[in-house]
Amino acid sequence: MYIISGFLGAGKTTFLKHILDSMSGGLKIGIVQNEFAPVSAKGEEIDIEGTGYQTMHVNNGSVFCICRLEHFTENLAGFVSRHGPEMILLESSGLSDPSSVGEIVNDARLRDIISLRSIICIADATSFSKSHKLVRYTRQQAIIADQIIVNKTDRIDSAERDKLKDEIRALNPYASVYFTTYCNVNTGKVLSGSIRPGLTPGSSYRPDVSSMVLRTAEQLSRDGMMEFLNEFSAKAYRIKGVVSTKEGLFSVQCTMNDVNTKLLKNIGITELIAISDRFSLKELRIAYKNLAKC
Repeated sequence: MYIISGFLGAGKTTFLKHILDSMSGGLKIGIVQNEFAPVSAKGEEIDIEGTGYQTMHVNNGSVFCICRLEHFTENLAGFVSRHGPEMILLESSGLSDPSSVGEIVNDARLRDIISLRSIICIADATSFSKSHKLVRYTRQQAIIADQIIVNKTDRIDSAERDKLKDEIRALNPYASVYFTTYCNVNTGKVLSGSIRPGLTPGSSYRPDVSSMVLRTAEQLSRDGMMEFLNEFSAKAYRIKGVVSTKEGLFSVQCTMNDVNTKLLKNIGITELIAISDRFSLKELRIAYKNLAKC
């Protein structure tokens, strides 16, 4: 499953259409769209008639909203069971919290049938600089993303582009960043992004792994953070997100013993997505809590 996030009007549906156009007939693709409104009100719905694509509309922002999580998980499990897609593209609300996707995928009804491949954030080149400072979810979408597609770059000049790139790197130094117009990117390259090595779009192999989210306001010391990451990175396919320490907020990315951290200018709580088959969320929480007491 690929999560497509981004603020309202950034170009998520345009990117989704681009994927479908470039991959038409290649895979059985399931499309999940989420609108932050009481009823479906988007004027640019995906035209899927005759393509074999299936769409489930989920309203009221329920994809990532904890209060509606149970409802969404049940519907998604049924959708996968009925249609058996080889790939799922989940277009999330522009007002949603992307880190909660780990909690969705870790649900008992989904973890054996869905694996999270990549979180892709669409950023509007004309408004991202303002929106990420004013809207917390816009900032979080960029921080947690594996790949960031900066759309509408034909509307800014080179100086603005350089400034925007610096802003994105300050939020997320480890994401792959693409500058585009009309979300026209190499979809093969973007969709090859995988949380676990060896996984490719359409693969019938489903890894026996859990996606889990650790979210806490407790702080670690910088040494405590490194002890925590070194211990669990050795047992994880991936750990990504931010860690709050007494020295500041750190962006972290860990893959198979490779631990990378960078101090950010932002402030915030710890939010980590971990992918592993060798430890549980409970073990992760206990270890973090114990180190926070030191």
